[in-house]
Amino acid sequence: EQLVDGLLRYAGLARTLTRTATTDVNLNGSSIRRGEQIILRIIAGNRDPERFSCPHQVDVTRGDPGHFTLGAGPHSCVAAGLIRMAATVITRPLVQRFAPPTPARPVDWQGGSGFRFPGSLWVCLHPTNAPA
Repeated sequence: EQLVDGLLRYAGLARTLTRTATTDVNLNGSSIRRGEQIILRIIAGNRDPERFSCPHQVDVTRGDPGHFTLGAGPHSCVAAGLIRMAATVITRPLVQRFAPPTPARPVDWQGGSGFRFPGSLWVCLHPTNAPA
């Protein structure tokens, strides 16, 4: 699951979200009035150097605190557990059978400012000596 969370933090699915302020609030000296639209840059939060060491690098072994890709607290994705479980079940056999993959080509990202995903992700896999 740490591998999946590392990839979710780095690649991110949702890059931005919009919300409407329900009350007037002052946030670090900036006033946000009730009814104003707020753009939340999830990808920026997931790359915050005050929260994550080496934030612009993929490191699936990092021990940094949680990311915001699937939300947090009462605003977390209701399917977050299912997404993590499915991704873990799919990737576990690859991780057990092969050494860490090396990129064969640059990632072909698709999508825009709201959501993005790899259209293709070419890697080289090298078998480990561990039994399958």
